[in-house]
Amino acid sequence: MQTWGTMMAETVYSSKNDAIWATAFFFSMIVDFYRLVFQIRIYCETNYYNSNCTKYCLASNGPKEHYTCDPETGAKICLPGWTGLDCTEDIDECLLNYCGKGICVNLQADYLCYCPNHDTGILDNSVLKMIYSNLYTVLAYNILNATYFL
Repeated sequence: MQTWGTMMAETVYSSKNDAIWATAFFFSMIVDFYRLVFQIRIYCETNYYNSNCTKYCLASNGPKEHYTCDPETGAKICLPGWTGLDCTEDIDECLLNYCGKGICVNLQADYLCYCPNHDTGILDNSVLKMIYSNLYTVLAYNILNATYFL
């Protein structure tokens, strides 16, 4: 950065929240001795990344693309269940055999297991239903037996 004939080397931060204020000094010894002191912080505008703020990335979870942006580089990071260069390809979790002996139904960014009686996959629906049922029972008990202060 060129400032009144003085070269400054300041770090470019990825966001305003991360940017640190730096204090810079400029002294004149030619005419009327004076000192100029100022603070500066340099950061990328929203959705721009890297040390030159040239990488644009806008997180998306729409009908086509499913990703967030790396806070330093701006590289796309696929959301769970998605893969590919632009995070547009659904991962077929059924190919990973999560359902064991059960029947697997692949969904977009998700899957369902239908397991025979007394048989479970890694994340079998009946196991999940039991977990949710127990969680609901605990939450309902706590809500009904809670003391409220106004």
